[in-house]
Amino acid sequence: MENITNITFDIQNTGETNTISVEYGKFSEIPFPPGTVPVQFLGANHFLVSNGKFIGKKYGVVNSNGEIIIPVEEKHSQRPDGSAVFEMLDEKVILFEKDGFTLYDLKGTITAHFKKLIKLGSGLLAVSNGDKVAMAKIDGSLVTGEDYDSIRPFADGVCIAQKGDTFTGFLDDTTVAFTISAIDEIRDFFNGYAVIKKGGKFGAIDESGNFVLEAKWKWLRNCGDDAFVFSEAKEPKVNIDKMGLVTFGDKILIPCKYTNLEQIDANLLKYGTIVFYQYDVGNTRYTKSLLAFGLLDYSGNIIAREGITGVGTENEGLRAYSRYYSDNHIEFGYMDKAWNSVLKISDMSYGMPYIFNFQIDDLLSPFFEGKAFIKLSADGKYLKKGRWIDKNGESTSEGKKLNIEKPAAGAAESPDDKKAKLIIDSLRGKYTPLPYNAIKGCHRILGDFWQLIKNSDELLFNISKLESVSGFSCGLLAVKEKSSKKIGFIDHEGQIAMEAKYDEAEHFNNNRTWVRQGKQYFILKREVIINGIAPGNVSE
Repeated sequence: MENITNITFDIQNTGETNTISVEYGKFSEIPFPPGTVPVQFLGANHFLVSNGKFIGKKYGVVNSNGEIIIPVEEKHSQRPDGSAVFEMLDEKVILFEKDGFTLYDLKGTITAHFKKLIKLGSGLLAVSNGDKVAMAKIDGSLVTGEDYDSIRPFADGVCIAQKGDTFTGFLDDTTVAFTISAIDEIRDFFNGYAVIKKGGKFGAIDESGNFVLEAKWKWLRNCGDDAFVFSEAKEPKVNIDKMGLVTFGDKILIPCKYTNLEQIDANLLKYGTIVFYQYDVGNTRYTKSLLAFGLLDYSGNIIAREGITGVGTENEGLRAYSRYYSDNHIEFGYMDKAWNSVLKISDMSYGMPYIFNFQIDDLLSPFFEGKAFIKLSADGKYLKKGRWIDKNGESTSEGKKLNIEKPAAGAAESPDDKKAKLIIDSLRGKYTPLPYNAIKGCHRILGDFWQLIKNSDELLFNISKLESVSGFSCGLLAVKEKSSKKIGFIDHEGQIAMEAKYDEAEHFNNNRTWVRQGKQYFILKREVIINGIAPGNVSE
């Protein structure tokens, strides 16, 4: 587990390297201090609290032992979305934004205040009290002098600071990777390289500051798969100016002769023509665009001729495609693995709406057991009920449609999600599961150690028996008893873990949450024993 960072729990001297054992004990209720009302979790072990007032609202911070860390004395201050401007940084520092930026340690002591602050990543900040900027650690201690013109957040492991025409690249341990002078600008690093501009021409450097492309190119795109798309035009225009491909040492792989060139992977590129499609809704005209493309390899060989507008999922050696000839001539069919059209399904004069309003797999499904389900007739009519074809394009009897549904971007469904749904279904007669929208994905790292993906795309780590996008968090599910209307918690086996006695409750985070019983708010904590370690040996 050495490669996992920002873990809530610190497991010490267990001797275990390949499994995590989790046992749970009793629950404890800790009252929130008088005059405080919980607002939200602040990291894994703290709570943002308020005085509970609508007018004259003030904020402070309470730890998970119910101790006031920052008194509820700060006046109401919020972002445009209405959220309070307290933030936990790496479970080490509390950041409060109001009339500048104040940093507190976890004992509530002010460690630094700056007029300007930018989070750089890797536990570092760009801070300023005037016109110049310094790099600082999250505790406020300065790493550099306050003499830079700008410092940009980390990108691809490198943070770039500028002082005049000199640029310095810092690594995440604050060591200097390179210093380069007498250049006009430098882009953020991407795939290990950064495009620079010098004397009005573009070149590229590696993470040590060594030139991999001389600054002699009129235009360069960021690096992809150890090569750069270039153009002989200063600002390439769509469908007009030509592009090529160059690699390290200024070696040209593909001459500058293709419009709208894009890299796909280490040996494949798209090129072609941007198609603009206009349509009217009432008195308003709208425009959509897409690339009608062909394919090249890195040696410049044409793999597929220009005109493809859509490519479906490959299965059984075939994939659906759509091809654009003109606004009045659209072709749909299937290609083989060599990108050759082997089965034409429809050739029509009114196919533009299909291209923009349908996914290609929804019109022509992937083949499965020699059959595909399609929703286009040979003359281009949309078939609401669809039809089945074989690999010769002949209509055939019904087959089994291949399920090509994909999870939402960034989401990874828990392997225990099916079990979670069964538990929830079994409880519906007596309980109502509370709405749960905090987690959009989760997956097991090791044993009972999980990585969670919140809806904000923030990554969390939990140790528990069950995590699920169905609603379990830290192995517990908040439910409302239908008869009493009170809230309790169910464990990962569907058993009652905490009786339904609360009027309000949040879902668990790091084996703790807050609840309300009448007018009193409590921190609800659950004892956890990890690989036999007692709670006192598990760091807060």
